[in-house]
Amino acid sequence: VVSTQSTGRSMKLLLSTLLLVGLVYAEPFKTTANYVDYYPGDPDSNVVLTSPHDGHVRHEQVPDRIQGCYNTTDGTCDWRHDCPGERVYRKCRVITWADRDSSVLALKMRNTMGRELGVMPHLIVSRMHRSKLDPNRDRENAAQHAPIAELTYDTFHGKIKEVHDMFDRPAIHFDIHGYTSHNTDNWLELGYNIRGSELNAGDLNPEVSSIKALAARSDKPFPSIIAGEDSLGKLVMEEGYREAGTSFRAVGQGSLLDVLLIQGMMNG
Repeated sequence: VVSTQSTGRSMKLLLSTLLLVGLVYAEPFKTTANYVDYYPGDPDSNVVLTSPHDGHVRHEQVPDRIQGCYNTTDGTCDWRHDCPGERVYRKCRVITWADRDSSVLALKMRNTMGRELGVMPHLIVSRMHRSKLDPNRDRENAAQHAPIAELTYDTFHGKIKEVHDMFDRPAIHFDIHGYTSHNTDNWLELGYNIRGSELNAGDLNPEVSSIKALAARSDKPFPSIIAGEDSLGKLVMEEGYREAGTSFRAVGQGSLLDVLLIQGMMNG
């Protein structure tokens, strides 16, 4: 075990150089439990990455997730496979297809952040296929009462909470996704839990957004943080990347377009 700081820096530099020239590939250190991979961050890191939808394990003892039964009285869903109610069209639906290489993207983001910032972020990846488990839903919808899927769900979210609890200062959490339905090349979508209709109407409430803690700490106007001069979208566009989403809104002088999606999250 290499323990000295100077030797550690030298080893990191050597490995980075070899990786950059394509001479070696080394799998980053990780721990695995219940189909959840955890790539530990550096002690000083306050960045978390998660990949919930790029798992490929189709456990034979976990039934496929199916549409739930819709309760017309209270509008709730029963996610048991033997639910006695009716499966109503467009109600209690499930999405079972996986993301496109979002865990690979998350690993590359982690390595790039570590290289550029000098501090390696934390990364948690669900390896169970989305047809068996969707970690981004409530537990009943996510696992549909399958014990093995429930264990993976609890492990995934338990690890996230464990990492969050490490921080004694503000941190940021990026949930990484990769769409299979978009015929675009190198587009980026940013999600803040704000609907396109709310964005277009200028109805921007920080309390319902996924960056409400960041908004509370900032002295910048919330619209500017979301889709203006102080937004992540502006920084992304200045780096030459394109953004795509469900809606666009011109901000300021009309020279800036920023994108919000309902899905995805970026927690401040």
